[in-house]
Amino acid sequence: MAKYIFLGTLHPTRLPFNITNVLHFEQDVPLLDDRFVLDQGSLEIRNGKFQLTLETTETPVHIPTLKIRAEEIIRGIVDFCGYVSGFVYFIDIESVAEDHGNPRRFGMGAKEIADDRPQRPVQELAQYALILAKEPSLPRILGELRNSIMFPNDTAFHCYRAIETIRGYFDRRLGLKESDDRARAWRTMREALRFDRSYIQAIQDSAETQRHGKRRPMTAEQRVEAMLHTWNVVDRFIVYIDRGFQILPDADYTQLS
Repeated sequence: MAKYIFLGTLHPTRLPFNITNVLHFEQDVPLLDDRFVLDQGSLEIRNGKFQLTLETTETPVHIPTLKIRAEEIIRGIVDFCGYVSGFVYFIDIESVAEDHGNPRRFGMGAKEIADDRPQRPVQELAQYALILAKEPSLPRILGELRNSIMFPNDTAFHCYRAIETIRGYFDRRLGLKESDDRARAWRTMREALRFDRSYIQAIQDSAETQRHGKRRPMTAEQRVEAMLHTWNVVDRFIVYIDRGFQILPDADYTQLS
């Protein structure tokens, strides 16, 4: 049986979180997908420091995806505090070790997005401030990108909300009301930013499942793909604003599909 030990911190540390007794669980529950089950595990939290131990007979295990599920387990316990007391805690999983092996440390944020930074069309805050003055929905859009990083189990939900917020701009531009057919706004948005419907279909499918209260786990690879696709759409919207709300030219922007 393989054992994985996750260590980390709950923030803010000025609100120390403690579990009086170590929580033990032993049940055959789908953890990663239908082919992977958690055999047993335990969770201990002392002064905001946690240790989550997961044991399984299933191998091999994809660690980045297991990390997402580990956060889901911890979140399920910690959010009870928010329900009872109104406190909010953020989970920072810092490392994982398999059995008694050397720990594997995790970085902060989304490494793939950090690696993709040169692709951002705006790098300087001063330039962004000028663009922000033209379109007030940008803080909401970027806030959803932040949430997609912060809450890995809901990445698709927040990515799609960022995309829908962009579509909201096209609703306003076309003078559409809540009761109007949104298909026209979606078409106008895709034409202006040059991407196919298929480019965001997987994000939409996962998000709509989640927003109807159903659990739809993503693998780490699916999560990264959703984020990169969403960041690309947001990049193009920022360029669209910066260019005076003009359709992006074919010569400079290939169709995303």
